[in-house]
Amino acid sequence: MRSLLSVALLVPLSFLSVLLWEHTSGEGNTADLQRKGTEYFSALIPLEVALLDAQAAAVAGQPVPLDNLDRAVEAVAAVDARLGDDLSSRQRWGEVRAKIEALPNGRSPGVDTVFTAYTETTDLLFALFDKVRNSSKVILDPETDTYFLHDGVTQELPSAIAAAGELADLTVVMAGKSATQRSALVPDLLARRVALEGATGDLVDDIRFSVDSTESATLGGNLLGRLDRLRRVVDSILPATSALSNSSATADPALMAKNRTEAQAAAADLSQAMLRELDLLIEQRQSTLRAELLVGVGSVLAIVALLAGGVVLDAISRRRAAPPKPPAEGTGAHSRPGTLARPAAGVDARLAPLAQPPPVTVPVHPPVGGSADAEPDPWERYVANR
Repeated sequence: MRSLLSVALLVPLSFLSVLLWEHTSGEGNTADLQRKGTEYFSALIPLEVALLDAQAAAVAGQPVPLDNLDRAVEAVAAVDARLGDDLSSRQRWGEVRAKIEALPNGRSPGVDTVFTAYTETTDLLFALFDKVRNSSKVILDPETDTYFLHDGVTQELPSAIAAAGELADLTVVMAGKSATQRSALVPDLLARRVALEGATGDLVDDIRFSVDSTESATLGGNLLGRLDRLRRVVDSILPATSALSNSSATADPALMAKNRTEAQAAAADLSQAMLRELDLLIEQRQSTLRAELLVGVGSVLAIVALLAGGVVLDAISRRRAAPPKPPAEGTGAHSRPGTLARPAAGVDARLAPLAQPPPVTVPVHPPVGGSADAEPDPWERYVANR
C-alpha cells in the first residue's frame, strides 16, 4: 500500500518538476535576450548622436565629423556580429549601414536634400531600434521597473534626441528661406516641437514609474539628476522655437546649436545610466531564477529520496512479517519414510544410507467378550503344565 502511495505521489511531483523547469528556463532565456538587447542599445544610441552631429555639420555647411560617425558605426557592427543572429538584426543593420555610407558629406547637394537624406537615415535607424526591441522581448518584460526603463531608453529617449536635433537643424534650414518658403516648413517645425515635448514627457513618466516601483537602491539616485539636466535643456529649446510658427520670426542659430549640443550630451549620459541600471536589474533577476531552480530541484529530489526510502522500508517490513517456507520434500527430519535423505554437504550421494522406517507395533486384541485386563483361565494353566 505504501509503495502504491509513493508511486501516486511521484506522478504529480514529476509534473511539477517539468513545470518548474519550463518556467525558469523560459524566464532565463527571455532575460538573456533582454541583456543582449541592452548591449545592442548601448551601441545604437551613440550612433544616433553621432549621426545627428554629422547632420548638424552638413546642414550648416561645416566639415562633417566623419571620425566620430565611423567609430560609432564600427561599434554597432561589432555588436551586431556577435548578437545579430540572436536578435535577427543583421539585415536591418546592413540597410542602415549602407544608408549611412551613402550620406552626403557637405551641403553641396542643397540644404533641403541634405536634411532630407539625414532624416531618412534616422528613420531607418529607428526601424533598427524597433527590430532589436521586439527581438529582445523587452516589450514583454514582466517587471514594472524594467518595463518602463526599457520603454524610456529604447523609444522615448531616442525620439527626444532626434526631435531636438532635427528641430535645431530645421531652424538653420529656415533661416535661408523666404517668408513663403518658411511658411511651407512650419508644419515640419511644429511636428518636431510636439515630438520633443511629448517624448520628453513620456520619458519623465517612464523613469518616475520605474523609480516608484523598483527595489533597487541605486536607480533613483543614478537617474533623477540626469533626467533633470535633460529637462532643463528641453525647457530652453521649446520657448526658443515657439515663435517660429510665425513665418517672419527667426531663431538665434548660435543659441539653438548650444541647446542642441547640451541636449544630446544630457541624453547620451542619461541613456547610458539607464542601460547600466537595466542590465543590473536583469542580472539580479537571472540570479533569482537560478536560485529558485536550485531550490525547486533540491526539494523534489529530497521528496523523491524520502519516498524511495519509504518503499525500501516497506519491502523490508513485509519480508520480516512473511511466514517461513516449509522444507522441501525428501529433506530434513520430517521427510516421508522410504525416501532418500539428501546427503550432507561433502558426502558422496552413493554412500548415503537409506532412511530407516519407524518400528511397527502390532496391537493385541482381547478375545470376544473379554477385556484386556481379565485374569487367565485356570484350565489353560493346567494344560500348559502338563
